[in-house]
Amino acid sequence: MKKTVPPSKSPSAADQRLAELEAELATLRAVAAVTEHSPNLLIRLDAAGVRAYANAAACAFEQQLPAAAAAELQAHLREQAAACLAAGHPRRTELASGGRYFTLTACPEPTTEAATLYLTDITEHYQAEQQVTQQRDFFQSVLNELPGDVAVFSAEHRYIFLNPAAIKNPEIRAWIVGKDDFEYCEYRGFSPERAMGRRQYFTQALSSRTEAAWEEELPLPDGTKYFLRRFLPIYRPDGTLNFMLGYGLDITDRRSTEERLRESDEMLREQQAFQQLVLDVIPAAVYVRDQGRTTFANRAMQELNELARDQSKRVRQNPKGQEAREVAHYAQVDAQVLASGQAMRSEDSLTLANGEVRWFQTVKCPFPRPDGTVLVLGASTDITASKEARLRVERSEKRYRDLQHYALALIYTHTLDGQMLTVNPACAQLMGVPAEVLAAGRLAHALAPPLRPRVDNYLRTLNTEGEVRGVVRVSTAGGHTHYVLYHSHRVQEAGQEPYVIGYGQDITDRVLAEQELKRAKKVAETAAQARTTFLANMSHEIRTPLNGVLGMAALLAKTKLTAQQHEQVAIIHSSGQHLLAVINDVLDVAKITSGKLELEQTAFNLCDSVGQAVAPLAQQARQRGLEFRAELPGPDCPWVLGDPFRLNQILLNLLSNAIKFTHYGAVTLSSRLLADSADKVTVEFRVSDTGIGIPADKLDYIFESFTQAKADTTRQFGGTGLGLNISRALVEQFGSRLVVESTPGQGSTFYFSITLPKAAEPESVTPPVPQDGALEGLRVLLVEDNTINRLVARQMVQSWGGHVDEAPDGLVALELFEKNRYDVILMDIQLPGMSGLDITRHIRQHADASRAGVAILALTANAYQSDMQQYLAAGMNDCLAKPFDEAELCRKLQALRPAAAVLYDLSKFRALAHGNADFVPDIIRSFLHDIPPSLDQLREAVVSRRWTEARRLVHFIKPNLEALAVAGTAPLLAELDTISPVTLENPGRMLEVVEQLTAAVGMVLEPLARELPG
Repeated sequence: MKKTVPPSKSPSAADQRLAELEAELATLRAVAAVTEHSPNLLIRLDAAGVRAYANAAACAFEQQLPAAAAAELQAHLREQAAACLAAGHPRRTELASGGRYFTLTACPEPTTEAATLYLTDITEHYQAEQQVTQQRDFFQSVLNELPGDVAVFSAEHRYIFLNPAAIKNPEIRAWIVGKDDFEYCEYRGFSPERAMGRRQYFTQALSSRTEAAWEEELPLPDGTKYFLRRFLPIYRPDGTLNFMLGYGLDITDRRSTEERLRESDEMLREQQAFQQLVLDVIPAAVYVRDQGRTTFANRAMQELNELARDQSKRVRQNPKGQEAREVAHYAQVDAQVLASGQAMRSEDSLTLANGEVRWFQTVKCPFPRPDGTVLVLGASTDITASKEARLRVERSEKRYRDLQHYALALIYTHTLDGQMLTVNPACAQLMGVPAEVLAAGRLAHALAPPLRPRVDNYLRTLNTEGEVRGVVRVSTAGGHTHYVLYHSHRVQEAGQEPYVIGYGQDITDRVLAEQELKRAKKVAETAAQARTTFLANMSHEIRTPLNGVLGMAALLAKTKLTAQQHEQVAIIHSSGQHLLAVINDVLDVAKITSGKLELEQTAFNLCDSVGQAVAPLAQQARQRGLEFRAELPGPDCPWVLGDPFRLNQILLNLLSNAIKFTHYGAVTLSSRLLADSADKVTVEFRVSDTGIGIPADKLDYIFESFTQAKADTTRQFGGTGLGLNISRALVEQFGSRLVVESTPGQGSTFYFSITLPKAAEPESVTPPVPQDGALEGLRVLLVEDNTINRLVARQMVQSWGGHVDEAPDGLVALELFEKNRYDVILMDIQLPGMSGLDITRHIRQHADASRAGVAILALTANAYQSDMQQYLAAGMNDCLAKPFDEAELCRKLQALRPAAAVLYDLSKFRALAHGNADFVPDIIRSFLHDIPPSLDQLREAVVSRRWTEARRLVHFIKPNLEALAVAGTAPLLAELDTISPVTLENPGRMLEVVEQLTAAVGMVLEPLARELPG
C-alpha cells in the first residue's frame, strides 16, 4: 500500500519554542563544560549537606586524599555551606588539605536552598608568602644576634632600628626609635659634643655618598671602651636615600694588644688598611652554618670564600694537609657551641687559594630557628697582623730558649770578675756537672786545677781588649779530656753592669773524625793511585825511549846527510810518530775506562779546524785511487767553544777506517747545521764510504776495545782495533752518540751530531819561531835519569845557545842547585830515589826566597791532564809532555826566563798546595781582598791614636806579608811591632811607617792579580 506524504506546512509556535529550548540547552551544556573542566574545585551541597554536584577537579582531588583527610575535608565543606546559607550571603575563608592551600568561597542559593563552594588553589602564593616571612624573621634574628652594634637611621638622623648589641635594654631600644643622638646623649648624660661628632660624620657620609668611619672613646662604669664606628648611606635605585646604616665594633682589646706589642708604623698602617677593608658595611665576616654547610654569609664572608675558593677540592686532594685540619677545627668548634649552648671565642686560621694564611678572632654562638633547629652564628675579625707579630715574638723567644737548651755549642755568661751567671745544658753535659751548680760557682772552679791560673789573664784581656778566643783543654768530672774552641765577648749596655757572653765548641770529635777521614781517604786514594801509577809508569817507560828515538832523529836530520840517509831518518821519524799514535790510543782507552778523559774548552773555527785536519787524508785517498769529498758549511762557518783536537780525532779515525776498507769508489765527509741560535750551534757529521761494509751482527761488536769485524782484519788492513772504541767514547763525551749504518759489499756510514756553544773569534796569535841564539846566556839544570833523553835535551838547548848542567837523580840535582844559580830547571818526574815533585818541594822551601822561586819546567811522560795540574799545584811553573818538539821546548824556556826583580814569593804556598790547584789562587784572592782595606784601617787607627786597634791590625797584616815575602816590608813590620797602648815615643813616625808599608804593598797588587787564572 502506497504511503501518503502529508502536505508541507509552516512551523508552529510549539516547534519554535522547542528550537529555542534546544539552543538554550546547548548554551547551558557549554557553560557546564567550562565548569566541569575548570582547574579549580567546584562543589554544590544542598541544605542537608548532601553533595549535589562536584566537578572533575574536585573529584580527582578527593580521590587522592587518604580516607581520614577526605572525611575531614567533607565535614569542613558542609560546615561552610551551612554557615553561608544561615547568613544569607557569601563567605570567604582559607583552607589547607592534602598539602595544598585553597581560598574557599561559599555562595548561597536561597531559591534552591543549596550552596555552591568554589575552592581556588593558592598553594604557590601561600608558600611564597611563608618564605618571605621566614627570610624576614631570619635576617631579623641575624641582626639581633650580631655581636657588633648595628643601627639604622632615617635621612633626618633619627633612629629606626638598633640591635641588642647596640643597646641591651629593650625599653631603651623601644624608646629611642624616632629619637636622634642629641636626645640619646641627653638621656644617658653624655656630652652633646659626642652627638655633634656623630652628626658631623653622618653629614660627611651623606655629602660624599660613601662610608664615613671613625674611632670613638666611650667612658663606661667598668672602664673606657673604644669603638670603631661607620656610617654607610644606602640609596634607592632612583638615587634617593633609603636609610643610613651604622655599625660599631668594640676595638678595645685590639688597641690594648697594639699598645703592648708596640707595633711599628708599617704594622699600624697594615692594621688600618685591614680595618678599612673589614669594616665594609659590616666589616666582620658574619655567617651562619648548619652542620658545616654555610646557609648565610655577608659580603666580607663572601669575599673570604672567594679568596679560599675550591677549598673542599684541595681538602679532598690532601686530607691530611693544613686546610683539612682547619676545616676539622671549624667543625669541632661548631659542635662545641651546639653541645654547650654557649657562645665561644677562638682564634682560627684560614688558608687562601694562593697559599696565604690569615688569622681571625671568631665569636660563635647558638642560633635557634623557629622550626626548632639550632644553627651556628659566627663573626670573625681578621687579626693576621697582630697574630703574626705575637707569633714572631713567641718564635724569637722560643728560638732563644731553644738555642740555649738544644745548641751543641757551649753557651755561657759570667761577670768580669769571673762569677758564673748562666750555662746551657751543653756546658753541663760536657763538664759532667749540673748546670745550676756550674752557674752558682766561679769560672775558675769550672776548670781543672792546672788551668785555673790562666783565668786571671783571660779576665784581664777581656777587660782591655773586649774579646778573647782560643782553644782550651778541659778535663771533665768523669776524667775525660776534651778540646774546646771558645770565643768570649764583653757586653756593655747603657745602664747595666757589663758582663761576658761566650760560646764554645767541643772539637774533640771533629779532630777524631778528621783523623779517621784521613785514614779512609788514604786507603781509597791508595787503591786509585795503584791504577794511575801503572798507567803513568807505562806511559813513562814507553814515551821516555820514544823521546830519545824522535829526538835523536830530529837532531840527526839537522846534520849533513845523503839523500838515502835523509830518507832513512824520515822513516825513523814516521815510525816513531806511528808508535806514538798507538801509545796515545792505548792511553786514551785507559783514560776512558778510568774516567779521566777530559775535553778542553778552546775557541776554534769549526770549518777551518776540520778542513785542515782532514787535508792529509784527502791526499792519502787520492794515492789509493779513491775520490775524496769534504762537504763543510759555507764561508760563514761559526766559531765555537770546545775541544778541536778531540773532534778532529773522531773524524780522522772514521776517515782513516773508511779509506783503509775502501778499494774503489769514494770516501765522503759531510756536515750540516741542524740548529743555529744566538749562543749555540748543532752540527751533524757523516763519514760515508763505498767499501767492504760491516755485517749486521758485527755492528755493535766493532766498538769494543782491540776488536775488529773479522779476525784477519788486522793482518789484512792493519790497526789496533781501538779507533772506533775511542771515537764512540769521545762522541759520548761531547754529549752525543755515534751511529753506524752499513751494508756488506756496498759501504758504511758513521754519523753523529754535537752541540757547541758559540764563541767570539779570538785574535790571531802565531807562536814565534825561535831564532838562533834564542836561549843565549840561559843557565839550565837538566834533571833526567835517562842518558839518551839527557843527550837529546842538552843538544837541543845548546843548539839555541843555552848552557846545561846535568843531574841523573835528585841528590845530584840538589847538590848542583846549592852550588850554582840557574834560570830554569828541566825536571823529569819519575826519577830514582827522589821524584821530580820531591825535588821541587825541597827547592821551593829554600831559605833564599829568590833561589826558591827558580822556574821549573816539568818533562813528563804522563799524559793525563790531572797529572799536569798536580805538577803545577806542587810548585812547577809549566809542563812539557814527552816526546816533545824542539821548537816547543825552546818557546817554553823563553817564557820561563826570569825577570829582573822579585817582588814577592809564592813558593811556600805552592809547596803547601799538595796537589790542590785552587790553593795558591785562593791565597792571592784573600790577600787582595783583606790586606789593602786593613792597611787603610791601620792608618786611621794610627791617626786617631787608637793603639790597641792598631796593634791588632799589625798582628793581622804582618803574617800575611811575611808569608808572601813582600819586598821591602820586613823592617817596616819590625818597627810597627813596637806599637804599645801604654808607651809610644814617636806617634808621628808610626804614621810614616804605615805610609811606607802601604806603598810597598801597592807595588805587588797588580802583579799578584796577574797570577790569578783566567
